[in-house]
Amino acid sequence: MHIEEFDYHLPRERIAQKTVRRGNSRLMVLPLNQEETFHARFWDLPDWLSKGDCLVINDSQVIPARLRVRKQLTGAKVELLLHRELSPGIWEALAKPCRRLAEGTGLVVGDHVISVVSLLKQGRVILRFPSVQTARRLINRYGITPLPPYIRRDDQAGGEYPSDRRRYQTIFARQKGSVAAPTAGLHFAPSSLTALKERGVHLSAITLHVGWGTFAPLAEANLASGELHPEGYEITETSARTIDQCRQSGGRIIACGTTVARTLESAVLSGGRIRAGKGETTLFIRPGYSWKIVSGLLTNFHLPQSSLLMLVSALGGRKRILASYRQAIQEKYRFYSYGDAMLLV
Repeated sequence: MHIEEFDYHLPRERIAQKTVRRGNSRLMVLPLNQEETFHARFWDLPDWLSKGDCLVINDSQVIPARLRVRKQLTGAKVELLLHRELSPGIWEALAKPCRRLAEGTGLVVGDHVISVVSLLKQGRVILRFPSVQTARRLINRYGITPLPPYIRRDDQAGGEYPSDRRRYQTIFARQKGSVAAPTAGLHFAPSSLTALKERGVHLSAITLHVGWGTFAPLAEANLASGELHPEGYEITETSARTIDQCRQSGGRIIACGTTVARTLESAVLSGGRIRAGKGETTLFIRPGYSWKIVSGLLTNFHLPQSSLLMLVSALGGRKRILASYRQAIQEKYRFYSYGDAMLLV
């Protein structure tokens, strides 16, 4: 298997730059037990699920993790993408440019100075904020929504539109920590959840904080190791019990997004039960993977040669998924984070 086998050409105009109203996206449906493809709207989602199924969502909340700072001594501009808080006031981040940073470099944001503690590989740095409270204030005041690079915002917009901080967030986001949205959840409006409940579909939430690796290109080393960048997750006892009961009753487990799929497949015990608690996953799901608990997937259209496209192909088949992507382009579906949705059931 080679990364190039998961390539396709996407015209630039098919990359969604803005969202549509929640619940109004288009929905391509690929039934796993037949070859036909169906074209629907997101509000039709309950029609494709059954009473007793369980839709598992990711309740991670995106933080305004992109900070534009200046070097204290020279005034040179540096952009930080905060990744995770290692300990109170100590953060790991991506720095661009990183080559002229050194241990002890001061980075100014507002009236405060952040210190570079150490340099890591791949442009990553460890930062020290003056205090936990200061870090929170600076992030909330000066932080920018960490939109993917294919969603273009110019400097006049400050790197984001006023609507981005609200719209690049799911309606069920609760746990702060992601640097990218679990985008399959962006489609849901409150009415969507109501309609699913009326259908008799169970809802269960897990938490996986999307990390900096989601922006990193897939490498042949990933194929060799069979692992991706680590991401932390948490599953409550209540959520694990809901998922287990649904499965034992014959319902399907539908993952809302690739983050949920990786979490569930990483937390499944022998016998198909879900292990509650905190953990970390490096699971790389690709064609040939033997699914343990996930039987359906709601997702967006993903970048060429990406681990996410490979994960979807592991469930729907590489040739069928690539054919469906070509069809989506012909039918003028909107791609990527702010784009339309696909359902495999």
